[in-house]
Amino acid sequence: MVTVKISVYLVRAMSFRDLVLGSNVFIPSRVDYRNAILRSQLAIITFLVAIAYVFIDVYHGVDGNEPYYLGVAMLGLITVILNRFQKYRLATVLFLLSINFFIFYFSAIDPFGSGVFMLFAVTSLMAFALLGFKNRKLAFWFILLSMTLFLLSYWVDFDFMEERVYSKEYLQFSYTINFLVTLICCIAIMYFLMDIHHHSEKSILEKNEQLQKANAELDRFVYSASHDLRAPLSSLLGLIEVAKLDHAGADRYLDMMKNKIHDLEDFIKEIISYSRNARMDVRKQPVNLRKTVEDVTEALTFSAGNPDICIENMVADDMILHTDGLRLKIVLSNLIDNSLKYRDSKKEKPFIRIEAMNKDGVKVIMVKDNGVGIDQIYLDKIFNMFFRASEQSKGSGLGLYIVKETLNKINGSIKVESSLGTGTTFMVSIQG
Repeated sequence: MVTVKISVYLVRAMSFRDLVLGSNVFIPSRVDYRNAILRSQLAIITFLVAIAYVFIDVYHGVDGNEPYYLGVAMLGLITVILNRFQKYRLATVLFLLSINFFIFYFSAIDPFGSGVFMLFAVTSLMAFALLGFKNRKLAFWFILLSMTLFLLSYWVDFDFMEERVYSKEYLQFSYTINFLVTLICCIAIMYFLMDIHHHSEKSILEKNEQLQKANAELDRFVYSASHDLRAPLSSLLGLIEVAKLDHAGADRYLDMMKNKIHDLEDFIKEIISYSRNARMDVRKQPVNLRKTVEDVTEALTFSAGNPDICIENMVADDMILHTDGLRLKIVLSNLIDNSLKYRDSKKEKPFIRIEAMNKDGVKVIMVKDNGVGIDQIYLDKIFNMFFRASEQSKGSGLGLYIVKETLNKINGSIKVESSLGTGTTFMVSIQG
């Protein structure tokens, strides 16, 4: 009894998509996915109509058509099975070819008043919808086949096919069913085409918006980047000239030059991160968050020369995120580096604390520090490209912008809480 209940529950839980495509099948293209669903819908309608005609014929005392009805029903089942095995082209060709000849047979032996001929219009639309623009030549051949078979069934008397005589009531039933099947199939096909058109148009509009945004950002990027690249080089040239005149202070000038080169190197790294995020595909994988934080903090503290700050990794050992590992490192590197740059060395115990928790399936990562903090008036601007609160601000102003754009790529988000003299907390939310 329990087994039966579980089986019923599983059948109910199985969606139409899983039934006709398979629960483990992933079709990346929306057009191909919708096409596979439409093919199965039409095949199932074909199966149901064939079974319905068996009962209608039995009710009206008509016999002789059962083998053909069963053949049509088998065609519907085979099409669905081929669909589940991802034999999409074979399923389409077999379905279109067979259904055309079944319709031709019934159209040739049934009186014109049965309305079977209307189904040729459906097969023509099927050819366009199921084969698509790429296979339009083959679709035109199937349309030509439907037209030819219709004309043959209507104008030619086939001696080897005995025309059936049916009652008026039977013809009314038949005409009604064939009209409704034609209407339902045409609606399904037109909805499919409208859906594809809508999503294509939506995708184009979204890409246009992204392109406009990218163009605006590129103009701004080129202007600001050229300034930020030129400034350290100009400083280097100035320091070289001063060092030529003041040989006694050469070491001090060399240290200043070294700092400028480090600034330039950091800026180039940020440009590389920005470029990677914009161009690379998202590759999700299981990522151990604690290990990732350890790798990032180790690299940053090494390059910063062991700064006087305590970095606390409070992330649990078993915290796993299903996300893009490289992009997660970019986010954490920028946030932790930001805390390092704006640490408050005057405080007795400067710290950076990284914590994480699972909240309703969303991983929330917090990077908290007790640094110099951010003025409230700037909190809504800090994620803008090249934003710096003042000329004394460290860095290029790209870091937090890269964080926001990187999180957008992996369906993440970020919030910030901060006040001057107290510190800053960044809260990153990532699905997975």
